[in-house]
Amino acid sequence: MTKFLNVFLNDVSLYLNNYAFYLVLHENECYGVTYSSLTKVTLNLSQEIQNLCSPFNRYIGICAKSNKHCLEPLILAIWNCGCAVASVNYENPNHFLKLCSLAFVIADHDLPCAFYEKIFELNFLNSSWFLYKSKGVTQFEIVPVEWEMCYAVCTSGSTGEPKLVQVPWSCILPNVLELSDKYAINEKDVVYSCAPYTFDPFFLDLLCVLKSKATLFFRHTSHNQASSTSFRQKDIVFDSIAVDKVRVSILLTTPSLFRLFEKGGEFNGGVFSNLRLLVLGGEEFPQMTYKPASKVYNIYGITEISCWAFIEEIQDVQQRDVSLGKPLNGVVYRFNENGELEIGSGSRKCLVGDEKIAELQNQCVLYRNTGDIVQHDPITGHIKFLTRKDGIIKRFGTKISSDKIKKHFQKHGAVEDCVVVFDRSSQMLGVFILDSNKTSNSPEPLDIIGDGIMSNCISTLIDLEKPNTVIKVKEYPLTSHGKINTNALRKILKRVIVAEKPKSIRDVFGQLWCNAVCLSTPMEHKTFPECGGNSALAVQLLACMDSMEINYPPNLLTLLLSTSGTYVDCCNLVAEHFEQASLETAKSLGFRQNDDYTCVLKWGFNMKKCIDASPNVLSLDR
Repeated sequence: MTKFLNVFLNDVSLYLNNYAFYLVLHENECYGVTYSSLTKVTLNLSQEIQNLCSPFNRYIGICAKSNKHCLEPLILAIWNCGCAVASVNYENPNHFLKLCSLAFVIADHDLPCAFYEKIFELNFLNSSWFLYKSKGVTQFEIVPVEWEMCYAVCTSGSTGEPKLVQVPWSCILPNVLELSDKYAINEKDVVYSCAPYTFDPFFLDLLCVLKSKATLFFRHTSHNQASSTSFRQKDIVFDSIAVDKVRVSILLTTPSLFRLFEKGGEFNGGVFSNLRLLVLGGEEFPQMTYKPASKVYNIYGITEISCWAFIEEIQDVQQRDVSLGKPLNGVVYRFNENGELEIGSGSRKCLVGDEKIAELQNQCVLYRNTGDIVQHDPITGHIKFLTRKDGIIKRFGTKISSDKIKKHFQKHGAVEDCVVVFDRSSQMLGVFILDSNKTSNSPEPLDIIGDGIMSNCISTLIDLEKPNTVIKVKEYPLTSHGKINTNALRKILKRVIVAEKPKSIRDVFGQLWCNAVCLSTPMEHKTFPECGGNSALAVQLLACMDSMEINYPPNLLTLLLSTSGTYVDCCNLVAEHFEQASLETAKSLGFRQNDDYTCVLKWGFNMKKCIDASPNVLSLDR
């Protein structure tokens, strides 16, 4: 694959006037680049890169702040030089550069790294890029021909620690050849890819389009292309204006982005009215009320065996529990003792993390864990997704399933869609309910007692499955890859439960008491068990106090579970203990004890195992 253009553009002379891709210049203006222009620009860039980046390196990095600048000619030029593309995330370039030592990086902005110096400016198709050279020494092992690399990406970390994945041409080409034929892509198609350049489907979509001489239209983002939180409904509106002008026939996206398009009415008489093919992957297949295209596919895979491994054509889009589909060429699979799906291949192998080629070369079949618990029907061969391995959470020592809680909420007709989020450090559990009719973008905690539907829903869960709060949102925050951003939801959960807590210790305890037993206001003369509490919920309440750095007396648990300790008794015990401990701390710091002081916890931080104590900021007000 040393000379990319000789392989994929060998018939380009027949399609020189066809558009290769579209650029979004302004909110209502698209600029088409023909195959003729693409070929000329690619060859010129290849020559410049060869002259500037000699001796050749295995990788040349690309770091893009905005996708208004065209990446396609740059990527093709790098491949045509016999190098591979390293997709450097704009938000955190240093992290990638540590994982993958790069001699050269091409960026459309000033690279914030002291180890690289700007040596040249590349100008093409109304865009400017800067070539950076490393000040250090970079080395790569010499690779066999079958391990000639195509690209390298860094996983998002949503399923564990972020890791570098190096993808050879031998791994991605089977996907390109099989899927471009299955999709029946031709020179008349306009393919809309929603993947950013840091997500491996980007490269597959690009190669499929080039092989078929079709036209590519990449997703536009109004802010940073690699931003983890900026892609929202407003970007869909921007896209829709541009998409309407280019008449997209194939849409490749994630279920979360599909929901945003669907919410905007873009399928039923909207800008995707000409859509003949819809392919959804990267998340669990969504339930639909109508078929938005002539053909709809569910596609499944992992970056570690880049890119896709299973595909299923969906006939009935209203069905639940859609099959992952049949394995694609070169893919085998198995299930471990926990029911986790493992995907393997004897030919499609990627380097992950610090792996060496010598370690993998002699393995007949290399299996990778998916992290997905599945159900396999031995008769039909269907594989159905059940939950993520990390969807089995351990809360207060007991394992519960977040997927079970999610499906429990989804049974109620009033719940459009929901996401269950668990914060391990505080043991807090939250359910985010999607409400597309909500007018405000601000998260809205629901009154889970006053709301009859929510109250009935939660009452039928076991105690440890009951969420601390249910939060209504207009739309989910998404990652740059178009997936639901659970880290962002977890921050919202902590902000709703912890960060916006009242200042008074009595108010704090009252709020935690109500969260534990699902009350809107405390019943002052009722005991914790009389309010529906038990030992598990009492431990949960104390864990929340721990996470908030609230010092409570050792006999609080006993009082909570007693038949005589009312809410007022427990609240008084906590307040007296907290204020006494705070005054002793103040006295040791030189403050004069005075009965007129009111002690308020202003700030606290859990240092965990770093040191023996955790810092607190207290305010002593008269």
